[in-house]
Amino acid sequence: MKKNLFEKILSFFVILFFVRAFSALIKPFLPFDLPHVWRQVDTLGVSIRYWLRWTAESELHHPLVPAVLNSMDGYAIMPMEFPLLNLMGAPFFVFGPFLGKVLALLFLVILNFALTWLCYKVWRDKEILGHKVGPAFLLLPVVGISSTFVTKFMPDYLAMILALLGVGLLWERPACDLQSVGRKTWIQALAASLLIMLGMLVKPTAVTVLVLLFMHEGTMFERSKRILWTMVPLIIVALYYTVGLKWIASLQDTSGLYAVEPRPPLASVIDFFSQPKPLFKLIFEDLLFVGSPVLLLCSLPLLESASRKALYWLLGAIFLQLIAIAALDGSHSYVHSYYHIGTAPVVVLSLMFVLRGVTFIQEPMRLRRMKIAVVALFALGSASLMYQNLFFELRSLSARRASRFIWHSEVEALKSGNPDLPWGQGYVFRASRKLAYPNLGILFGEREGSSTSEFGFFLIDEVPSEGCRVIDQSQNVALVRCL
Repeated sequence: MKKNLFEKILSFFVILFFVRAFSALIKPFLPFDLPHVWRQVDTLGVSIRYWLRWTAESELHHPLVPAVLNSMDGYAIMPMEFPLLNLMGAPFFVFGPFLGKVLALLFLVILNFALTWLCYKVWRDKEILGHKVGPAFLLLPVVGISSTFVTKFMPDYLAMILALLGVGLLWERPACDLQSVGRKTWIQALAASLLIMLGMLVKPTAVTVLVLLFMHEGTMFERSKRILWTMVPLIIVALYYTVGLKWIASLQDTSGLYAVEPRPPLASVIDFFSQPKPLFKLIFEDLLFVGSPVLLLCSLPLLESASRKALYWLLGAIFLQLIAIAALDGSHSYVHSYYHIGTAPVVVLSLMFVLRGVTFIQEPMRLRRMKIAVVALFALGSASLMYQNLFFELRSLSARRASRFIWHSEVEALKSGNPDLPWGQGYVFRASRKLAYPNLGILFGEREGSSTSEFGFFLIDEVPSEGCRVIDQSQNVALVRCL
């Protein structure tokens, strides 16, 4: 049977998914790049620190509690998000800092894409607002804010996709019927609760994905039965981010690096909406692609009634999600745009509903060009965003740009040329303070930040002038010995 235009577009979603997956497999072998280099380094640094604590350091305090790599002169246990990703990444550093980083990031990239494909399978025959939605979730690594962070060593995409997968398992009525005694039913519901709990523990902002549960057709009572399965996960997450973090903070001996303190919700919302410029950028650029809200609104007259109504529901859901993140983090979330990654499933649903509504209308000839223009503009916007992501992920492959990065070979040459330094012993090196994150510590696979240690590694233009002398250097990095 000949495919209609919309079916062809859905097939193209699959192609885009695998193209993005292929490009993502290259990224782990390259240096970290924009956006949010510091956040990736911090997250990977906790993984390295786990491995150093377990294998090299003379003292091991609370072996599963997170501690940072830029530990300064303390032990540096740190209250932060639940360290599931950091714990999963730690064992790969048995192969050393470079190969460990490659394997840890490769593991995360494969996990993110595998979970996205599984999410597509779970949702494939399910409907939201009267439309089958599974193929839309193949766009999560391709367009929108989620496409930027699917390849980053950060917990945000993982948290979002775990929550989305859990919601998918809760979607069928038997999975949420509290009177059902079927073993498979209960296992599915418990698995859904576990996935939602893990997603929100890894990043509490994943809670905004739960807005999809309110879009299930049926009575409010039927929806409530599904939502009941999220109550225990919500309570456990709340306990971790209050009681748990308070306990971890009591173990701290260095200043905090992760902002996990609760904020007054109303004041945070007012703060969020009182800054129009970053709000405009978030809505008109970050959530999908540049100018996409204008295109969505211009498409409304072309949509059939059912698709138009569904789009209104989805736009309302996005607004509620923005409010929720605003209440949690205020204008601070503009700096950390990945806090809004929970909007990604709703955004890609909006995109798919518009494409479906536009391509299914029985238009007269005079509207056909408008339909083609809408599809073409969405394709152009998506292609532009994919190019932007690939540019920042792969630009270090360019010989013209390679000199801007510090490469593994440069660091390895310094280590092999100075075997008498205390490599791999849990030693805390002095380090550049121009960077507020352990950029060099990641490359050397060592703790950093001491103000009293004999040895250190610095950027060439930051070598201390008093009491320290350079004992070896490369193009970008110097090893020093201090009195």
